[in-house]
Amino acid sequence: MFFKNFLAKYPEFKARDLIFTGASYGGHWAPYFAYGLDKLGDENIRITGLVLASSYLQGAKLYESYPRFSVDSKQYTQITDDILKTSQKLTDLCSQLISVKDNPMYASYLIDVCDKAQATTYSANPNFNYYFMPNDEQDNFHFVDFVSYPEVQNYLGVKKTEFLACNTTFTEFFRPGDLFEDSSPMVAHFLDKNVKVLMFSGD
Repeated sequence: MFFKNFLAKYPEFKARDLIFTGASYGGHWAPYFAYGLDKLGDENIRITGLVLASSYLQGAKLYESYPRFSVDSKQYTQITDDILKTSQKLTDLCSQLISVKDNPMYASYLIDVCDKAQATTYSANPNFNYYFMPNDEQDNFHFVDFVSYPEVQNYLGVKKTEFLACNTTFTEFFRPGDLFEDSSPMVAHFLDKNVKVLMFSGD
């Protein structure tokens, strides 16, 4: 395992406090990574916290929230009752398919239907952002500028690299078998162990 090999090579990191962080889809995986390490029972691996931002913990709950959130966020000026009704119907079907996601008969339709549910609300405002509710039109992804600074890239040990706010290539590879898995039980596992967990949504 990578982490155990890492500790073997750099023993000075043994038994240090480990805090796992993740945002969006990364917040879906962070609890899995932390849980897997915790189950090893290695005294040199001390997980003391989780920080999850706008995390994709429960796909079903997330998709259920899109129609109402699209209205409550006030980012729409062109949304109509027809668009909202269509989105709600697709979202309801998405939730039904998630409940039987392990059945191969329905699996091929799952992502397509759920993506259409999301895309329907986007059609009213292509610039809509489910993560942020800004008061102006500023670019919310300032971290792209930050990691583009030469001194930051030098510190990270990377050659001149163009970073993207969201790179879907990696995500698309895992989506079919992972997108709608529920990672909230892993969070509950750490809460039961009195590990500190910070969760928040938005910017």
